[in-house]
Amino acid sequence: MVEESGISQAQLARDAGLSYAALHAWIIGARSPRTDSLIQLAEGLESRSDALRKLAERLRRAADPQ
Repeated sequence: MVEESGISQAQLARDAGLSYAALHAWIIGARSPRTDSLIQLAEGLESRSDALRKLAERLRRAADPQ
């Protein structure tokens, strides 16, 4: 599921400040995350979306022939 989004589990873990092992364990259902860890994960996803949104804006400006 994570890889389908174009983000690897390892990259998502880094973005969220989590260990790859913890994130992978949640994804495969071996462990359940704590509330504070879920908040970290959400913040990691938000930071990724902000970076992608800024990149999209730069690409649109670069492609604008004006």
